[in-house]
Order: sequence, then C-alpha cells, then structure tokens
Amino acid sequence: MMAAKPETIQASYVVRGGRREDCDELLRLIWELADHEGTLQKPTITNEILLEDAFGERPNLHFFVVELEDNGVSRKRMLMGFAAMNSFVTDIFDGRHSMLCGLYIDEGHRGNGLGRALMKAVCKTCLDLGVGSLDFDVKMNNQRARHFYSSLGVTNNTETKGWEYWTFHDTNMNKFSSEPECLNGVNTQL
Repeated sequence: MMAAKPETIQASYVVRGGRREDCDELLRLIWELADHEGTLQKPTITNEILLEDAFGERPNLHFFVVELEDNGVSRKRMLMGFAAMNSFVTDIFDGRHSMLCGLYIDEGHRGNGLGRALMKAVCKTCLDLGVGSLDFDVKMNNQRARHFYSSLGVTNNTETKGWEYWTFHDTNMNKFSSEPECLNGVNTQL
C-alpha cells in the first residue's frame, strides 16, 4: 500500500484597499517594516492617527493590503503586506505628486508578485487622482528594494537629478518657528 502524498497547501492572496478594521494589523506590519529596515527611529503612528488620517472624514493616506486566506482550516484571513501612500500634494513646478510612505511584504510571502500587485494598486490610484509622479525613498544599502523598483521603471533621482532628500523634523521646526524675527521690518502675520 502506498503512503498518501502530503497535501499541498496553496496560498490564496487578495490585494484590496485597506479598511478601518485593518488598523491593528497595519500597525503590526508597520512595526515589522521598521524592524526589517533596522531603523533607529521607531514608528510614532498610533491607531488613533491611522484611523483619522486613513479612514476619517478627510483621509490623506491610502492603504492597500495583501490578505492571505488561510488554508481552509480556520478560514481566518491575515494581512501579509501593505502599501501606503499620501493622497497628493501640489508642487509649484511639478503639479500634483504623491508620496509612497511604505511598502512591505512579510518575509515568508516575498517572491510571489505581491509587491508588484501592491505597486499597481498604488499607481492606478495615483493616476485616478491626477497625480503626475510618485516619490519615495529607499535605503541606499537595500539592494533588493533598489532592484525591485528599478525593474518597475522607477527613476532613481539621486543618480539622475542630483537632488538630496532633506527633512525638517518637528523639534527643529518648533525651535525655529519660536525664534524672534531676525530681519528688521519683517512683520509675520500668521
């Protein structure tokens, strides 16, 4: 008598827009992304901020998620990845552009085309919003991500335009904005 073959478990994924009820799982994935990147700065986003900014009256964040349907035993669905983008900002030179805030796939589910599927959802949303460009940053030592984005046709502006990426953090903004006016005759009325 032949032994029965082990059952092959086929993963089933759905890429969809994020929902309010995804917030706890999204926060888990955001923390996993921070750990994966090895950043010293940990996420400061909270469930309340996520609910307001992504699912409130005037959302500015769009989330797309990869949902894994369990193998049929518990039928529990779990999030295995996400992409997040801002709606858009208007630049005086370039018009509307959006910022990709994060893209992450759980390590055990990489290599299945999920990142590409999430990026397609992001790109389609950008185009629907009339956005002409999608900006984001990639750690210089993350060769896998750099290769991935390059394979999609993304331009590395550091190499082609020579622009640096700068950040004005809230601590320094507070310090700067509370300094007394330094120019004679300037009356700031805000």
